[in-house]
Amino acid sequence: MLKRIAILMFSLSSFGVIAEDRLVLITGCGRSGTTYISKALCLSGLDVPHEKLGEDGAVSWYRAGDNCYFRWKRIKKIAEEEYRHIFHQVRDPLKTIASAQTLRKEAWEYICQCVPEISMDDPLVVRCAKYWYFWNLRAEEMAEWTYRIEDIDEQFSEMGNRLGVPLDPQVLLKVSQEQRSRKNNYTPLTWNDLETNLEPELFENIINLANHYGY
Repeated sequence: MLKRIAILMFSLSSFGVIAEDRLVLITGCGRSGTTYISKALCLSGLDVPHEKLGEDGAVSWYRAGDNCYFRWKRIKKIAEEEYRHIFHQVRDPLKTIASAQTLRKEAWEYICQCVPEISMDDPLVVRCAKYWYFWNLRAEEMAEWTYRIEDIDEQFSEMGNRLGVPLDPQVLLKVSQEQRSRKNNYTPLTWNDLETNLEPELFENIINLANHYGY
């Protein structure tokens, strides 16, 4: 009897019916320093891998989407995965939008599934700008806390307080400076570049959201 129950629970969990209660999901736009914060938390003893699901959760930009397919796998709704905490990480919009130019085709196809306002036919800069705007709105809506990666030295202890886990800011020194951001193998952007390439309403929305995040 117990064996049959165990098999049933395994089957249900495979289809997302039974959700495990994990500690934290950190999400936001790709290219927002998610690799860096994952490494810092893993060094602190938490199993929160980058773009994978660990025992304590995940650091993953694509988990802000739901009911879409990424690399032939359906991304579950956040509610199906049951995180105790969801944090939203942001980074300087110009740097993030510029760095998003390096996203692969499969990532863009997933993004366009999740956000109908974004099209593969959009020019690359426009697509990146829309991604920064609409993806951050999605992530912020589902999160309990938004913080800037540029302020992580001051916010790391606050993160630990929210998680109920002591986090020592000294750990951040162990993560190399190179891992804070991707090498600049993309075209840098200025606000003038965005204003020239974007529709006025989208440009104004991005300015307002950037100000909202303290940029």
